[in-house]
Amino acid sequence: MNKTLTEKVKAKCKDMGLSEEYLNGVTQMLGGNIADDSTDEAAIEACANQIMEIAKASQGEATRWAQKQKSKTEPPAPPTPPTPPAPQPDGEPEWFKVYREKNDKRMKTLEDENTLLKQQRTASERQANITAAFDKYKVPAFLRQHLSVPDSVTDIDAHVAKMAQDFVTHNLPEEAGGQKKVASREETEAAADAFFKAQTKSN
Repeated sequence: MNKTLTEKVKAKCKDMGLSEEYLNGVTQMLGGNIADDSTDEAAIEACANQIMEIAKASQGEATRWAQKQKSKTEPPAPPTPPTPPAPQPDGEPEWFKVYREKNDKRMKTLEDENTLLKQQRTASERQANITAAFDKYKVPAFLRQHLSVPDSVTDIDAHVAKMAQDFVTHNLPEEAGGQKKVASREETEAAADAFFKAQTKSN
């Protein structure tokens, strides 16, 4: 049995004159849905109150029985508390079923909100990485509104670097024979810088 539930029941029923054995029996039967290690204060309190009401009813029946026996000539037998009501067939009291359904609904709402926040944070971080790559490779602001990085791209830096290289390559002069001149890394970086600066000035 749950220790906290047992202690609450004893405290609520201490002045009823019922035996500890009886209270433990009622607690075990009606508190079967409360796990031994549960710390759910609301569920434990509600179950303890339900057991207290059963104990009150038992005490009243025992008192009435004792008074009736006094009116007879035969010596009264010791009162026997009534048998506690059996748990519901599904093993779950109605009050706990309602509580569980409300709690499940609240947890589902929290999980949905958490998933949405994670998606928004991921999208925000990805956009920040794209902006950082545009800044790193000096992609002008007027071009950025026409550019996009597909969601399937995982290496954003490499994708934007290739994009910047293509911009530069298509603006290099052609050699004889119609072939584009192959630029060195230093020439590429210088050409990219000059190209994007020129485009920015013209706009």
